[in-house]
Amino acid sequence: MGSCFRALLIGIGDYTDPAISGLPCVDMDMASLAPALEAAGYLVTIHDCTKSSLNGIRAGIHSFIAGACHGDTLLIYLNGHGVHHAGNDYLVPADANISYQPFVDLCLPINWNHTIEQSHAGDVIVFIDACREGFDEQAKQLSGRIGWSTGKVGRVAGRRVAYIYACSPGQVARFVHTPDGSFSLFTRALINLIAKVDRPITLADLLQPIQSQLDELILAHSTGLQIIRPLGEGDYAELVLFPASILDDRQNLSPKDLPQRLDVDPDVWLQDLAALDKARDLIDPSVHREFQRLILSKRFGLEGKFNE
Repeated sequence: MGSCFRALLIGIGDYTDPAISGLPCVDMDMASLAPALEAAGYLVTIHDCTKSSLNGIRAGIHSFIAGACHGDTLLIYLNGHGVHHAGNDYLVPADANISYQPFVDLCLPINWNHTIEQSHAGDVIVFIDACREGFDEQAKQLSGRIGWSTGKVGRVAGRRVAYIYACSPGQVARFVHTPDGSFSLFTRALINLIAKVDRPITLADLLQPIQSQLDELILAHSTGLQIIRPLGEGDYAELVLFPASILDDRQNLSPKDLPQRLDVDPDVWLQDLAALDKARDLIDPSVHREFQRLILSKRFGLEGKFNE
């Protein structure tokens, strides 16, 4: 089986401790992001919300990473409350109790580099839509939002790993209420951007456009500044997130259609052979083979060699 793109979505909207405010945006965020990722070529798993305890989330993420096939691109999405303490960022699970000291012992460290390194996964990106308004004031003993998104993530040998935070130190990841429901600004910006994807997109391609989408939402809803913060090492220009152009119209394409498509807009199809390989399971085998041959022929100046 060829490598592919897989996503795990984890949202924590309700907490057992009444001192930790619920997040009404989570349900809509999850319901909107999942189909957007599927349309962009991901196999999406939504984490069971009844297993949102510390151990439940830890086990879910470990299983997702450890179960990756060789070279799979993994996307992990986290939506909930987050805290920072002693140089580390944490996701607050549903069963955390704010009266417990030290509170971070009940929280999940946002760093899975060791698990990733032991897995067969290829590149990994983690989106963290956390550090919500209202929580820092309830947890005065923590560094809270002041140090948020400054945790050390380190390097993972042999692959690219990136952690993308919805906000920078001192800021909060905001959500808004509308007549149609509540949603997170960062997640909505990400969804809006995915909807426009018409070619393979790398992380380097993504960062500025998603910030622009976020800025537009901030202006429209009159909320405070929110600057996306990426953490990680490696070349973001080599981390392919969405193989969308390869997947476009995959049900309608046949090998005989491909030369014309390449001639009309060759740049779209010459982006990345790696992205084509990762999309192998989502494309008819005959179409995949013809794409590969035609891309190679174009790239090496052998335009007529593989055409009938």
